[in-house]
Amino acid sequence: MIVNLEAVLFDFGNTLISIELDWETVLPQNIESLTGYLKTRGIPAEADHFGKKFVENKSAWNQKGREEMHEYKTVDVLAKTLQEWGYPALPPQELEEAVTAYFNPEESLYPVVEGCHEVLQELLNRGLKLGIVSNASSGKLIRDAMLHRGLDKYFQTIIVSADVGYRKPHPAIFRLAMQALGTTAEKSVMVGDVPAYDVEGPQVLGMKSILVSYIDSKEGKRFSSPAVPDGIASQFTEIPSLLEKLNHS
Repeated sequence: MIVNLEAVLFDFGNTLISIELDWETVLPQNIESLTGYLKTRGIPAEADHFGKKFVENKSAWNQKGREEMHEYKTVDVLAKTLQEWGYPALPPQELEEAVTAYFNPEESLYPVVEGCHEVLQELLNRGLKLGIVSNASSGKLIRDAMLHRGLDKYFQTIIVSADVGYRKPHPAIFRLAMQALGTTAEKSVMVGDVPAYDVEGPQVLGMKSILVSYIDSKEGKRFSSPAVPDGIASQFTEIPSLLEKLNHS
């Protein structure tokens, strides 16, 4: 039972927006955008060679991060890849700009799930505190995506693994969000699409969880868990009623 529910924490990808894009089309666009930016800085990086190596490195460090529950930033992977190729180091601001260029093609395509704005406003009207807890190798990517879709206005805190170092399901990333909202695990609910991250992780802390199933989440299937969610939302619009049931169960 939740006593006086105060806060709802949301995952971002495949919860508020869909990230199940046509990656065979989008990934080459990401690479072209990155290498195009690097050429403006005098670095003759080619998409077929440097770009693909960068993506390979990014994938390897993502896997390492999952195993360690630690986030390795995209800017650091890019700096390492430039070093491997013997290219000159970029200053921090230009590294950030290069990473933004890399993510721009995909970020422009994320669709917001149906009913997202209306539901989030309803939850605010109920007096709930809302936060984001997202695994991502770029905090700027998440913040930009939220800003461009008008989602940032609903949330009092945005905790991204790239900014804090911890990846879900590490307990620290949830604690940081609850601390920022001034609440406790017993008064909080996590909503997300990956059972191992968004159900099992929060439940270890005593939080309730709602698993969303309205997007065919590849990561959700890959990282399953025997943990049983306290509710399942087949549509985003079901979340308010599920929260109401949890609050009075």
